[in-house]
This record gives sequence, structure tokens and C-alpha cells, in this order.
Amino acid sequence: MQNWIKTSLIAALAASTLLGSPAVMAKGGQHHHQQAAVNPEQAKAKWLRQNEAQLARLELALVLTPEQKPAWETFKAAVTARNETVLNDMEITTKVGEAATVVERLKRAEEVTAQRSKLLGETRRDVEAFYVILNDTQKTVFDDEVYRLLPSRQGVVQTKKGKRSKK
Repeated sequence: MQNWIKTSLIAALAASTLLGSPAVMAKGGQHHHQQAAVNPEQAKAKWLRQNEAQLARLELALVLTPEQKPAWETFKAAVTARNETVLNDMEITTKVGEAATVVERLKRAEEVTAQRSKLLGETRRDVEAFYVILNDTQKTVFDDEVYRLLPSRQGVVQTKKGKRSKK
């Protein structure tokens, strides 16, 4: 290989490495997949506000009739309560995961999986109860938007439109 090709490859590698460094340094030395330390209460409040905003957008998008409002309020209350449970469970999981042994973490993972499965079943029942009162247009809107509110999205690949496809 000629010398100028080797030099060009080395320069390109060095440039790509150095170009990523300022972004990492700007985040306090953390990579993109690491989150900066945040006050847990602030993060929880922000997540809940975002969830409330998503519910409000969904309600507006559905254009509910007065007869559908009570069912919506029931659905909304169930989703909000379940999200509180998920947040509390995430806090517990984080605390347990910090100082636990591998066996304890695996045991906790089993418990969390069982809890998420239970929550997903409850969510399905709530969605089914609300879904039956929607007209076809509302069902299309609901199908496209509700995935953001579900407590667990694991095992399913979702597009931006909320369409689900198996991995």
C-alpha cells in the first residue's frame, strides 16, 4: 500500500475519533447512551407530565362524544395509575441493581418480569374495554397513538406511526 493511502486512512481515523470527543466532553464525559445524573423526583415529574400531555393529545385526536367520556376517564385513570406503578418499580429496580449480587439481580429481574406481565395484561383488558366503544375512525387514531402510553414495549418493534411488526 502506498504511503499516502496509509497516511490518509490514519488521518481519517484520527479525525473521526477527535470529532466525537467534543460531544462527549460537552456532556461531562458521558457517551450518548449514558444519561447525566438527574434528580429522580424531577425525572419522575417530567415523565408524568409527558404522559399527561400524551393522554391529552390522544383525547383531542379521538374527538370523543359525551357518551364516550366516562369510558375515557376510566381508561385514563387506569393508565395513569399503572404508569405510577411502573415508575416506582423502576426506582426499586435501580436501587436493587446497584449493590446486588448476580443471583439477587436475576431474582429481581424475574420479579420485575412477572410484574410487567401482570401490568401488560391489565393494560390489555383496559384497552379492550375502551376500544369497543370507539368508531372505526377513532380506532385507527387509537391504534396509531396509544403505543406511547403502554407500560412495556419489549419484544415488539414499533414504527413512528405505532405500527407493530415482529422482530
